Parts: sequence; structure tokens; C-alpha cells
Amino acid sequence: MWPSTLFEQGATMHDGLVLSPGGKLEFSHWVYDDEKEEGAYVREDLSDKALLYLMEPVTLEGDVRLMDVFRVAASTASVAQVFRRDFSFELLQEAAKVKVTPYSTEYSPTGLEYLELYQSWERNEKGECEGSSRWSFHGVGFVLREDMVKSGYIIRRAGNRVDWAIDLTPLADLLDIPLRINKKVLIHGRDMDSPTFDESVGAIVLTGVIVLFVLNLAVWSEFLL
Repeated sequence: MWPSTLFEQGATMHDGLVLSPGGKLEFSHWVYDDEKEEGAYVREDLSDKALLYLMEPVTLEGDVRLMDVFRVAASTASVAQVFRRDFSFELLQEAAKVKVTPYSTEYSPTGLEYLELYQSWERNEKGECEGSSRWSFHGVGFVLREDMVKSGYIIRRAGNRVDWAIDLTPLADLLDIPLRINKKVLIHGRDMDSPTFDESVGAIVLTGVIVLFVLNLAVWSEFLL
């Protein structure tokens, strides 16, 4: 029976599946010693059994990088086979041989501080919400120290972050960047006759994300090899 308690990213002791730095998929659980009257969290490495846990919720621990997701996806051929239609074998082979660009925490207004897995839903004229069968993926910039100006216009105020599309970004430039999960889902209006068209009309917070959606990042089709 799987524990139902969910913990925020960065937690180090909790029950459930954990994707940890180094590319390990581990099951963490509390073990109590009746004789010693004390307990401790223990972990079991399930990386080579990832296929069996694709539908289970997972927590990212610490500074998990995109390369760690690739390592779990490459742990067994059976996992890669699940994503075969998305050229999984080719992407995993490329990730294993590229020269990775080291991650830098040095501030840059156009740099990426982390990569983000997120969802965005739409609400139509019937009030129905529609999401995506997959989670989306983009880069998130550093908190701006000054206004971002383009063609004489301020496009983002200081103190905010910029969400960056990473389509066709070389895979080598992304592998060492920390990965985070955004559980807050914004809902946008899609009724063209409504004054709220293309505006945020609400939000929900998801309890977590399953292993399948995280590993899907390893076969994201827009990487530039």
C-alpha cells in the first residue's frame, strides 16, 4: 500500500517515490525497530524497475537535473520502449555522449535558473476545462534586477521572471540545469466571445505528478541534437 502523504520538492525524508540527484528512482519509507524503540527512513533503489512504477506519484529531491531524468529513463530498455514512438532510443544515446554545458548560477537577464514542468488548462464556452495528456516544459529565468526592454518598450518589470521557450535548444545546454515541478495549474479562457478570452480565469493545485510524466521529458521532441 502506497503512503498518501505528499511533500514539497527539496524534502529529504518522507514516504513514497523519490527521484534523487545522480539519477536514482528510490522508494523511501519509515522503518521502526521495536526493540530499540527508534525508527529511521530507509530507501530502496528502484531505478532498474522504473517500468513498474510509471503510474505512481514521485517527488524531486534537491537539485535534480534534467540529466538525472535521462539516467532513469535509460536504466532499462523496457522504459525506453514505452516512449519508442518519440525516438527515445536516439535521444538517450545522444544524451549519453554529448559534452554537457556546465550549469551556472551567475546572473543573466536572458539566462535560465531552472527548467519547469507545468500544465496549463483551457476553459471553453461551456465551462468545460481541457488539459493536455502530457505536461509542458519550459525554462524559467532569474529574477530580473532591472526592467527588460525591447524596442523601447518595457516587456517585463524588475523583480519578475521570464518564462523562456526552449524549443530547438541544444540538449547539451539543458542537461545540467535544475528541474522543478510547478503544481499550480492556471486556467485560461478560450471563449472568443467572452471578455476573459486568453486571460487567467482560475487556478488549481495538483497533489503531484506521476513518474511517467517526468520521464517523458527524456523524449521531449523539441530538443535540438
